[in-house]
Amino acid sequence: GDLGVAFSIYELPILQKYISHKTKLANKELIIGTGFLKSLKRNKIPERAEVNDLYNSFLDGADKIMFSGEVAISNDPVNVLMTANKVLRYFENEEIK
Repeated sequence: GDLGVAFSIYELPILQKYISHKTKLANKELIIGTGFLKSLKRNKIPERAEVNDLYNSFLDGADKIMFSGEVAISNDPVNVLMTANKVLRYFENEEIK
């Protein structure tokens, strides 16, 4: 979100990985917030790219995921949180083959 104002969109994935890595190395809590499930403001299921964003945050070791607009102005904020919980729990229990 905020990084997009200061840096090129092409740098954002690299910067997020770098910041996440440095945060975990420093034994600090990693909180990642972006429009993870923005499409759920109007739809019942998330877009594939949004699930990928959640997965990347999971792989980066996020201790917490922060939602804002998805919950604040959603038609169904409970669905947003339940969907995120379901997706993240799936990642926790799944082995990559």
